Amino acid sequence: MSTGMIEYIAELLQDGHLSVPDDIKEKLLQMKGYTIRVRIELPEITKAPMTAYSFLRARKLLAAIPGELRDDIVRERQDRV
Repeated sequence: MSTGMIEYIAELLQDGHLSVPDDIKEKLLQMKGYTIRVRIELPEITKAPMTAYSFLRARKLLAAIPGELRDDIVRERQDRV
């Protein structure tokens, strides 16, 4: 069996597992019982992207508030659209 290095870009799945291409899975299955080296390079983490403010979504939420309070809140924020 030949030795060597395999390199690919993996997607980190939501459950914490890494995606592995099928051809690499086949090679790993042939190596059961062997010790392999795994190297993980993490990207530099920057500030998490902020969710854009949605006045329309906020308006829908405000629609559930009865009475004049809702109208006052909407009127105060009209300039932010």
